[in-house]
Order: sequence, then C-alpha cells, then structure tokens
Amino acid sequence: MVRGSGYHSGPQFQIHLTLLEFVAMEFVTWTKFRISAVQQTNYYFSKFLVIANYSDISNVSKYGDACLSDCECVASVYGLNEESVHRKRTLKREMESSFILSGAPMSFTYRNLQIRTCNFSQLQGTGGFGSVYKGSLGDGTLVAVKKLDRVLPHGEKEFITEVNTIGSMHHMNLVRLCGYCSEGSHSTLVPSRGVYVGFSLIGGSVGLSEQFPAVLKTMWDNVGVEKAVSGRFQAEGEREERVQGFRVLSAGTFKMGIYSMPFVGVLLLFCLVSSSEAEYLKYKDPKVPPNVRISDLLKRMSLEEKIGQMTQIERSVATPDVMKKYFIGSVLSGGGSVPATKASAETWQQMVNQLQKAALSTCHGIPMIYGVTRKVYGYARIERVIMKSHLITLIGMIWDPVLIKKIGEATALEVRATGIPYVFAPCIAVCRDPRWGRCYESYSEDPKIVKTMTEIIPGLQGDIPGNSIKGVPFVAGKNKVAACVKHYLGDGGTNKGINENNTLISYNGLLSIHMPAYYDSIIKGVSTVMVSYSSWNGMKMHANRKLITGYLKNKLHFKGLVISDWQGIDRITSPPHANYSYSVQASVSAGIDMIMVPYNYTEFIDELTHQVKNNIISMSRIDDAVARILRVKFVMGLFENPYADPSLVNQLGSKEHREIAREAVRKSLVLLKNGKSYKKPLLPLPKKSAKILVAGSHANNLGYQCGGWTITWQGLGGNDLTSSTTILDAVKQTVDPTTEVVFNENPDRNFVKSFKFDYALVVVGEHTYAETFGDSLNLTIADPGPSTITNVCGAIRCIVVLVTGRPVVIKPYLSKIDALVAAWLPGTEGQGVADVLYGDYEFTGKLARTWFKTVDQLPMNIGDKHYDPLYSFGFGLTTNITKY
Repeated sequence: MVRGSGYHSGPQFQIHLTLLEFVAMEFVTWTKFRISAVQQTNYYFSKFLVIANYSDISNVSKYGDACLSDCECVASVYGLNEESVHRKRTLKREMESSFILSGAPMSFTYRNLQIRTCNFSQLQGTGGFGSVYKGSLGDGTLVAVKKLDRVLPHGEKEFITEVNTIGSMHHMNLVRLCGYCSEGSHSTLVPSRGVYVGFSLIGGSVGLSEQFPAVLKTMWDNVGVEKAVSGRFQAEGEREERVQGFRVLSAGTFKMGIYSMPFVGVLLLFCLVSSSEAEYLKYKDPKVPPNVRISDLLKRMSLEEKIGQMTQIERSVATPDVMKKYFIGSVLSGGGSVPATKASAETWQQMVNQLQKAALSTCHGIPMIYGVTRKVYGYARIERVIMKSHLITLIGMIWDPVLIKKIGEATALEVRATGIPYVFAPCIAVCRDPRWGRCYESYSEDPKIVKTMTEIIPGLQGDIPGNSIKGVPFVAGKNKVAACVKHYLGDGGTNKGINENNTLISYNGLLSIHMPAYYDSIIKGVSTVMVSYSSWNGMKMHANRKLITGYLKNKLHFKGLVISDWQGIDRITSPPHANYSYSVQASVSAGIDMIMVPYNYTEFIDELTHQVKNNIISMSRIDDAVARILRVKFVMGLFENPYADPSLVNQLGSKEHREIAREAVRKSLVLLKNGKSYKKPLLPLPKKSAKILVAGSHANNLGYQCGGWTITWQGLGGNDLTSSTTILDAVKQTVDPTTEVVFNENPDRNFVKSFKFDYALVVVGEHTYAETFGDSLNLTIADPGPSTITNVCGAIRCIVVLVTGRPVVIKPYLSKIDALVAAWLPGTEGQGVADVLYGDYEFTGKLARTWFKTVDQLPMNIGDKHYDPLYSFGFGLTTNITKY
C-alpha cells in the first residue's frame, strides 16, 4: 500500500483553462480496482489530468519528461508519484482497460465502457513541470494527457504556462465514449464533440457538489448543469468512498478567466491503476491452471482486443504502432520475407523482440506469436542456418520415426535461435498424385507412413506428459516451438493433382486416407492446425463447418487453434476476394480461429467487428477462437518468456545439426538400378580412379538441391545461398586426391569420348518450384537433363543421380543408364550423397511413393486394382559397405 504518498491537504488555487469549444456532455465519476483511502480526511491527490484531442499538438510537444517505458509512463500518469513508480515496478503492463465496476450499492448502474487505451507514449521534449502523453482510444480517437507533477500556488507563472499549453490544442471531434449516467438504469451516449472528465473524492468533503456547477457556469456561458451521480461507492473488501458526477445539459461558449476552487484529484481512467496496490491478475500467474488464466483474461478483453488476437499479419506491414493500435495477435514471415538480405540470427531476434515489446505494451500485455512460413525441412531464411533439405520428402523414404524426431528437436532449436516460437510444419498431406506441385511436402502416398512420421511433433514441441488430456496442445519449454499440422483436409488428393483443387472422395475415403495422421498429431499435443485451400466434393475447406468444428473440434476434441492458410478465406469465393463479407462470415463461423490475412488487416478487422456488432457472428464464437489462441500462448510459456533467447544463436548450423541433416540425406537415397546386370553392380564406386566426369545441371547448384521454399518462396538456382556442399564439391572431397575430377555441365558426346573417363556421374532433375507453380502434367526432367543423359550415358558407364521432389519420367532413358539413384532434395548436405555413392554407408532407402512408367497411369497408388509401376511402393536396392 502506498498510503499518503502523493496526497496533500487541499489548498485553494486557481485553474486557468482555455478550451476553445464545449458541447453537451456528461461528467461522470468512475472508480476502478480497489481504492485505498488515506486515513487523514483532508488529504487529496496531487495529480491533475487533462485530456484532449491532439490533432494539433505541436505546441505541447516541447513539454515532456524522460520516461523509462510506456507502461511506467502510464503508471506514473495515473496517480503514482516517482517514488511509488520505483517501488511498484511490478505494475508494468498490469493496467486494466475495461471499466467494470463491481460491488456498487445504492442506485448505481454501470456498464462496461467500450474503450480500450493503454497505448500511451510520451511526447519528446523537455521542460516544464509536467509530462505530456499521447495515445488512442479503441475507436481510433487520438488523445493527449497532461500530468501535473506537483501542486503549485495559484499565481505561479509556470503553472499558468503549462495549463495554457494544453488549452492551446484544437478540440474538434474530441473524445468519443459510450458512457452511462445514472439514476436507475438510464444510459446515454456522450456526443462525439466533447470532453469527458471524472473525479474521485478520497476522504473528507470539500463541498464540490455545491461548487462545481457554479464553476462551470463561470467558465462557460449558457451552460446547464444537473447532478447526475451522487452517493457512495464501496469496492469489494474496501471502505466506502464518496463519488460524484455531473451532467452538462446544454452547450455553451467558453469565456476566459481565473477561477478558484479547492484542489481535488481528477482521474481520467484509461487503463487506470487508481489503487495504490495492483490487482492480482490470475492470467499473469503461471501457477494458475491454463483454463482459469484463459477465463480471467478473456473477461477483461474488449471486442477490439479479441479480434486483434484473431488477426495474423505479415512482417512487412507489422510495425510497433500497428501492433499496439490493433492488438495484433500474431505475425508471420511469408515466403522470402526477411528483415534484411542474408539477415543474421541477431537481426531476426531484434525484429521479433521489437514487435513483441509493442504487443506487450498494450492493456493486458498479451504476447504476440511469430510464425515462420512454411517449410521446416529446410528452414533457410537465416544466414548460417542449416538448410536441412526437404526432410519431408527424405524422411518418407527413410521410414525412420526416431530420426525424424531428432530432426524436429534440431529444427526447434534453430528456429528458436532466431526468436521465432512457431513453425508452420509438419505437412501431413497424403500425396496421391505426383503431378501436384506440393507433393515434395508430403511424406508418402501411404497414410500409414504419414501417420508414423508425425513423430516429428514431439521433436518440435517436446514429449507430451502421460497424464495429458487428449486434444490439449503442449509445448515443453522455451527451447521448443509450437507445431502446425496441415493442410486440413484432403489437400493431397485433389483431382489430377491440381493445387487447391477439388478432392473427389467419399466421406469414408476421406477419413481413411487423409485423416489418420491428424488423429495421431492431436494425441501428441499438436498446437495448431492449418486449413487447406482445397475443396472436398465442391465445398471449400475454409468454409467447411462440418469438418472443422464438427469433426476436428467436437469429435476429435482438438483444443488448440485452427488457422487459415495465406489469404485462405479470400479464396472461398471465385475469383478470390469477390465477396469478402461472406468469406469472413463463412470462415469464422466454420471454426477458423486465426486468420492469416496477411496484408489488408484493417479490412478484416473492420468487417469482423461489424459482423459481431450486428449479431451475424456470435460473441461466443469469438470467445471460443480467442480462448484457443490464448491457450496456445499460455502452454508455450509466452507470457513468462516472450522474448528471444540470445544464447541460442550458436545453435544455428551447429556441427551436430549438420550431421543429423547429412544422416537424413544418406538414409533417404533410394537405389533404383545398380548395373546393367545384377551380377555386375556398379555401386558403390571406387574412390581411386584415374579420371572421372561429373556432369549435369544439378551437380554444382545448391539452389536446385534445396528446391522451393528456400530463401524465397519459389526457391533460387545457383550457389549464392548459404554455406553448404554441392554434390560436385562432395565428390571432390570424397575421392582419392590422385583422382582427377572433370566437371562439364552439359558435355557433347565427342567431349565424353575424347577424355577416356573411368565413369561419369550425371546429376539432373527438376528446377525449383512451390505450390501451383510446381503443378505438372508431364513430370519431365528439366532441360538440358535429357540430352545430358543421352550424350554421357550413351558413351561411357554412368550413374544418374536425380535431384527431384517426386518421381519423374525416366523410363525412356533407363536402358542407357548403368545405375540410377533418387537423391530427392538433399539441400545443403550434398556430402550425404557422396557418402553412400562411394561406400562409406549402405543404400537403405525405400520408395514412399510409387514410381510410374508413364504419366497416363496417374493417379496410381499402392493397392489400386491396375497397379503396374516402373518401381513399386517400398522398392529400394541395397549395397554392402566396401572400403577401397
């Protein structure tokens, strides 16, 4: 308790105000929190606050004092002197924004004021004895607050100067509030042009109820004043306090003058701590169960705050001011969105921390959650970070849940090292047609394998405790990240493999093929689920209430948050964004909790606000969405540890993590052919030879090895990406120093024949792509790959290594090829390819998807009636380790 501190006996002094205009308004007294009255009856607050629109605040900007932080500024403004601010640092961000009055006896009727303001920041400048703060109300009205730090004699020149400074501001469209006045249950709306002031009498009596109307009449001509509220207020557990207020009934014109009145504390209650002791906030206490914390915080939040929590925006439009003004709940980096070219981990941390600080400065200090899009397998937006290859494709070929869990653990550390606590992974799509441009994001065509590979979730999030309730998300600590399974539901089964197309399948078929991995993910405590762009039998998944709310939330008891895909709700209509009002209604009503907007956030916020206020979308639906978002943030520990941990920076590209990636590459390689006769295998290759040829467009191209979603959305060709090893580099490092390695990207037949090579490695495949840009009806090897195979393999013994995200057409060239290896997308770890080619490790990988003969056979999956593949599901030759 800070009793007596900041209180003084009430001297007589003069107030000189020069308000330009006054309109019909109300004066009402508010009280918030527990009022701690001083024992002496004649002590009063020594603070005087004035609020006004600061559309013209240039004359005020020079009057400001240094401020430790936004939150301490607010605490200092609202009744705590300098000493108590230092003693009450724990009050940071614990200011409240909802004006809920409880325990009021007598004839008071109070409603929540629809106003949310904690966005105060001090104007720059020095001088004077007061501090000027600016901020905004929940409806966007700009306000300024002037704090007088000490009571001054009525004739002191400095006091007159300070108050005149406030008075010099224009007062057009002043503070707009939805207020109340009372006797009984009568309530009224305060006009938009007006000043709203409240005051509280702390102990004693100064006869203000008798003097105040006269004061107003002296300050304004033709003003009618009526007593609106008079009585006593008793907060729970505290002594009674007198409260008074007045309603000014008619407009008047201000006339200047000096007027005398006893000093009282005038408390303008925006997120006001009007008590000397902060209220105990359950939601801030990590010892309190999450559901209790959620309930406590939810009831304190305004509609604006709730809708802000449901909004996810892109990094490029996220600023501290935007975070504070709109209470933004989440930010993401889209494909290629970085704070700087080849940004360091430290740069990422600084950017994330800056946005987080802004989020924490809002009324309730709710941390934002930063997500990285989209592919963990390789997380390649940061300089030095290990681009682990497209592990989804690779691990599907390994069939090794233990290794994928290790990959998840390493990925979580590297992502956390950048300050990011949320990854949009894993993709648990079941790719049923390799013509789909996202097939490399899928583990397999077989739902059993995809289900098994959800073991990456405990790697990312931590092992869920045995006594956990099914469906409740779990994140083990600040070295883990929240995971996101996607894309719900059926995205891998679209007609002809066309991205975002229609999945034509029965309900039972949908559940048996595309749902099993979601069952396991929820059991493992996955935090979030992302909805698919695609449709199921003609209904857009982003609008499918039956599957999102009915099945995922109600039947599977998923308690985490459901998030849209990038502009996913826009694509409910065709063309996208054709009827945005419908898109908002359909998606939120279907059960989507967080909307990845990502740019036009004001449009989404305005539209959703309109629909809630007009009962198109129920408040209970909003509360369900926000409760789920808060649950994820609580279980992540973001309220306790919101900022990046700089000690994790060294985890990026660590030797241990690179070895895990290299192991994944080694185990994923699938040997499809080994010698033109099984009696004369070509692999493993000898490390010592006279001269060898390495050819092909993909042999010395890190960008092609990494594929899409690397640095940029569609990926980049070339080697200017990050520290890494191409397959050519790996071969040079593996063979005996006496072996001459000749590289020619696309040699002709004469070149090949003239050098008498012992053998050739031909590395070809697909160019980089992502999503719809990867849709392909022909699935051919990128030029000049086919001619390179023909020229080289037609002249000497050759091993063809395919760098590709999926099976491609290879049958026409197969007779010329001596050995064929599917290397998929090995990313930065080309050395893992050479490890197996040269016999340091065995070939062990197995096909997780069928390799077709011709594209006319597609779609073709294991178990189909007319199953006639080139290489069947599960195929993969092995070799014995041989040391040369």
